[in-house]
Amino acid sequence: MRLASVLLLLAPLAACVRLGSITRRAPHPLASAATALATPVAAAGLDPDAAFEAAVRHCEDCVRAPADTPLSAEVPRLLRAAFDADFERLLARGGRAVTNVTCMQPAEAFEGSQQLFDDELLAVPLREGRVCRGGECCDACSRVVQPELATRAEVDAFVALLDEVMEPAEEHPHHNLYLASCAAAGDVRASLLFVRLIERMRRAIAHEYGLRLASIAPRTTFVSRITGAADDASRQSVHADEASWDTFHYSSVLYLSAQGDDFDGGSFAFSDPDPAAPGGRALSPLSPSRGLAVFFSSGWENMHQVAPVLSGTRFAVPAFFVTKAADADATADDDDDAATADALWRSLLRPESEADFKQIFARWHALLARGCEV
Repeated sequence: MRLASVLLLLAPLAACVRLGSITRRAPHPLASAATALATPVAAAGLDPDAAFEAAVRHCEDCVRAPADTPLSAEVPRLLRAAFDADFERLLARGGRAVTNVTCMQPAEAFEGSQQLFDDELLAVPLREGRVCRGGECCDACSRVVQPELATRAEVDAFVALLDEVMEPAEEHPHHNLYLASCAAAGDVRASLLFVRLIERMRRAIAHEYGLRLASIAPRTTFVSRITGAADDASRQSVHADEASWDTFHYSSVLYLSAQGDDFDGGSFAFSDPDPAAPGGRALSPLSPSRGLAVFFSSGWENMHQVAPVLSGTRFAVPAFFVTKAADADATADDDDDAATADALWRSLLRPESEADFKQIFARWHALLARGCEV
């Protein structure tokens, strides 16, 4: 996963996808459960899937309504209830594996973002400690594997939606779909499911590293689709996320396809100095499976690479998070669910410009998890 592709985020919103008419779908199988929900939301014991489906239904109704119809104030309440319950389910699921590593940074001042790969990156002298410029990062660095961050049903549903939003694989065998692309396409279900998975990753990272949830936000995230026909050996480049982009403080990858079933090759591997071979590298490969996620501190301690996809199609969701020293996104409107619903509509579901869309990242916590700490 070469991080130079992240620069595509700076492209104009309208260039993300071909804009067209919004596809109308038959009711989702969970919609019947959602209709049983009372209004306002009863938070205690709320099923997260039913709450999420109710939020989607409100948004789809608003799409079909006259242009000046406001989005229901129930939407942010339903989404917060769903995300809270999602995280409780994840904690109960357990099964994660943790590898502690020593935080590393360049021995000399390292200013800004630098696209260093392979030998050029490995030649940088290192010392212990974190950089985390401008953020509130934990002093402990690690690698965490969560075998089921997303369920098989969630993964299958998301991949089915991606087929409608992404460019055809025959024309674009190696394609990155940004959250902005879903917004530009007007697909509210795809956008909200994308957000649901990102929010679960955000909460997992905050919990793992003891961070205030309000202090961490997505910096960028996208769906990566790679087919065997599009891949090549250049994708084996060793890189470190914070070295490539200095506002990447924590990294994660959620897999939507399985090695051996959906594709061959494509392993993710951490690259470390080999104690048995001075100057050599020791790889710790990870075999992707549906719903599995890996989280790690983004510094030089977690250099990594991705092997070429040899055949089939590999779907993954890389997400990069930034921490901040203060809740700079807090505004008086954030305690008003009607105002929050309007901000969600204008920033995520129907943005009119790139600047509008960027507000979802700038105010992520306030709009989607206000009042929640993990």
